Amino acid sequence: MHLMAKISGQQEEGTKGLSPEFLEMLMAYNWPGNVRELVNTLERAMAAAYNEPVLIPQHLPPHIRIQVAQNAVKKPLSVQEAPAPYKFGGELPNLRDYLEEMKGQYLKRLLAVAGKDLRKACRISGMSRSSLYAHLKKYKLL
Repeated sequence: MHLMAKISGQQEEGTKGLSPEFLEMLMAYNWPGNVRELVNTLERAMAAAYNEPVLIPQHLPPHIRIQVAQNAVKKPLSVQEAPAPYKFGGELPNLRDYLEEMKGQYLKRLLAVAGKDLRKACRISGMSRSSLYAHLKKYKLL
């Protein structure tokens, strides 16, 4: 937060908020370049966010998002970390049913982050407006 305030002052912009996902990704990255790389990354993220008030993972450079994703895939998933419904024990669910449930949870979280701004939801999710509408309608979130 100290670095963000310092960078905001240098760039004559208001301080931007940080989404929980953005912070999680920063913490998950191993930072081989140490503080200099962190400062550079925050500067680039602020530039990428432009007028947006909150930084999200999509504002981070691709190499950081890729490394964090690769590390997450390499890490074995424990039963405690597994998403519902497997998390609570019982049999492993049918993959199709499980993915459908995860899509529904993702869309609910997306709407919570984006609020009623569907343009922002499209940008965060990478979906087209028509695709987002179709998914929201399918999961009865619209």
